[in-house]
Amino acid sequence: MYLTPIRNDRTPARPHARAATAAPKVPTPDDVDLAARQSAFDRMLKERAELEREANAISQLTVQQAKRDDELMQAWIKLI
Repeated sequence: MYLTPIRNDRTPARPHARAATAAPKVPTPDDVDLAARQSAFDRMLKERAELEREANAISQLTVQQAKRDDELMQAWIKLI
């Protein structure tokens, strides 16, 4: 039977200890390019979401109008 090792919660994690003493990272041109691409992508997604919301609203209005038109047509048919 294999027993998993027990983690001692009192010992600090090593990566955190090293991160506190690490020098701040200087952004490279690739980092700047990646940040610009991420920003452009985020803007594109926000615009796309807004366009989809507008399309959904127009679609809902079209369905409501079709229902009203149908009700009106049924009322005219009853009059005949």
